[in-house]
Amino acid sequence: MRSILPNGVHVMALTATATKSLQSEVAEILGMMNTISLAVSPCEANIMYAVGKYSNISETFKPLLLRLRKDRTKMPRTIIYCRRQEECADLYLFFRDGLGSEFTEPCDAPDHSGFRLVDMFTSCTDSDVKSDIISSFTVVEGTLRIVCATIAFGLGIDCPDVRQVFHVGAPADIVLHSGKWPFRTGWESSPSSVARGGNGGNCPPSQYPLALYTHCTSHCLNLAVVASFEEVSVRNMIGVVNRVSVFFFAHPKRQNKLEEAIQNTQPESKVVKLKNLCRTRWIERINALDRIKNLHSSIVACFESISSEGSRMWSPDSVTDASTLLQAIITTEFLSALVITNGCLQYLRGLTISLQEEAKDIVQAVSEIKTVTSSLEQVRENVDSYHSRWFETISEICREVGVIPSMPRICSRQHHRANTPASDPSEYFRRNITVPILDHLLAEFDRRFSLHQRTAFQGFYLVPSVLVKKDLETVSDVLMKVGEYYDLDLPNISSLCGEIHNWYSKWKSEEENHGLASLPSTLSSTLPRISSFFPNIKVLATILCTLPVTSCSAERSFSGLKRIKTALRSSMSNERLSNLTLLHMHPDVPIDIEEVINEFSRRHPRRITLI
Repeated sequence: MRSILPNGVHVMALTATATKSLQSEVAEILGMMNTISLAVSPCEANIMYAVGKYSNISETFKPLLLRLRKDRTKMPRTIIYCRRQEECADLYLFFRDGLGSEFTEPCDAPDHSGFRLVDMFTSCTDSDVKSDIISSFTVVEGTLRIVCATIAFGLGIDCPDVRQVFHVGAPADIVLHSGKWPFRTGWESSPSSVARGGNGGNCPPSQYPLALYTHCTSHCLNLAVVASFEEVSVRNMIGVVNRVSVFFFAHPKRQNKLEEAIQNTQPESKVVKLKNLCRTRWIERINALDRIKNLHSSIVACFESISSEGSRMWSPDSVTDASTLLQAIITTEFLSALVITNGCLQYLRGLTISLQEEAKDIVQAVSEIKTVTSSLEQVRENVDSYHSRWFETISEICREVGVIPSMPRICSRQHHRANTPASDPSEYFRRNITVPILDHLLAEFDRRFSLHQRTAFQGFYLVPSVLVKKDLETVSDVLMKVGEYYDLDLPNISSLCGEIHNWYSKWKSEEENHGLASLPSTLSSTLPRISSFFPNIKVLATILCTLPVTSCSAERSFSGLKRIKTALRSSMSNERLSNLTLLHMHPDVPIDIEEVINEFSRRHPRRITLI
């Protein structure tokens, strides 16, 4: 192809894991001169990397064996890569001997690759066994949990639910190897871990298999909502809403026109300004969609006015954008997506706020997750009645703007939008928007707020300000479940029940004598007040202090970016911005002003004398 292209035609080559030598070879073969190389880091935010050292297989993988024996098919899928087939065989025999009669699922099943919890995959493995391993490891109901493999188990095999990958031994090429790590785990937004062991690999994930690596609950909710609103109609609606808010944002003349339209069409409205769609916080998105929905008739009137006044009053861009957005926001599909999405998000408003509170409120917020899930399940069961109410609102908005509710044309083949057959618009949008959103929300809630995360979150019943609001029986049941989950870490789990009773009595007495305000309200303030009289509770509190359950309270309020890069200095270079940010983040680092002046004078000599 390169030989028949005329001179001056630019060529782009894309590759996943090419080394520098291979890049040069590709450029030479394609006749590329003066090439520009753009590389993306293989590191992903949801993948945790760790490196460790070990002495033997037994010590390294014993925690993994214990976890497999305890959780069995509930344990996350794991791949252990070895450089030699002999290492694979040793690992396989270690797990088989360690599990004994529990090596298969169920325990009385035959020792066949389709029933094993652990198996071995190398180039010498029979093709039939390879097929059974791939089948059991890639389907949801498969029993296989751990695969001991060489590089024969690699590209071309799609394992979407792998959460741990161990690499035994040092790589032959670290550059090529680092590029392959993300392809072997966690490309989706769920957390995963990649571990490498020098001389065989004892690493934190293997030493501490119960370590809970998870997003904070607020971020889990964001991920659940984002994954649920992947329908084409909903994504298009959100894009249009974003363009509408940007149209009026930071443009006083357009904003004044909108306020004038609100005064004429909705004089009772107290809201006169739209909100931008926040990229990270869905409570802000809920508010933004609310305002678009409530001010829809005024926005339509504003766009119609701008379009009719034309270029004699407005710039060509304003007229063009107003006409385009006007046609976009009066379609039945846009209005249906807006009203239905907004209706579903209203169930999450309180939860979104609760999950950003401090520890004393997060316990209640986690219990509210069940409440929200139950409410969504009820909506799903009675979807016809709820959708009818939402569609009445849609029809009312259509009447206000003079539009007849309609549905897109149904054809035999359609790839770019929903094409579900329906007899009327209400049925069409019920099948293509309402039902998919509810189903995806319920599925994502179940996946994101999994059982072991909820069990760990219940450990916040240790906080005295939360503890005293519950009865002893409830506290004991909840904390015993947490203790059973971390039983390997506790000094003596048999005494945990008595410790919980003593702990409860201690803080109940404290509340009666000094009031609720005197009790610790967070785990960090509780931990220093746990004496050696409560060894199990102290361990549980220490573990729970490491869980990223809540958002950082200083995440937004103490952001210094607005102080550093103000509107008056918006043209600041990246280098200057980075340097000022470092100074702002590390105010404790001493700076010698005289030395700074001397260095500036040396680099930038001027006629004036610097004192």
